Amino acid sequence: MGVSADKPESLKKWAENKGLPFTLLSDPDGEVCRKYGAWSGVDLLVTKVGLPSRSTIIIGPDGKVLRAFYGVKAAGHAANMFKEVCEIG
Repeated sequence: MGVSADKPESLKKWAENKGLPFTLLSDPDGEVCRKYGAWSGVDLLVTKVGLPSRSTIIIGPDGKVLRAFYGVKAAGHAANMFKEVCEIG
């Protein structure tokens, strides 16, 4: 699965256009992104300001984080992550 701060309608259209073989979940408030440290920004008083950062978190079937990559570049990233997942098993 993937998580994005984009709205569900945008994600669906983008995923269909790219032919993604996995589900994209919408996280417009950044709650999931913050939980996994994939949010670049600062907290100002009560208001959270910032944007999600391009990150990949590999989570095992038991819910534990196996690998985390923050601030990744898109070029070549998918192939690198495929290799990582294959190594994990």
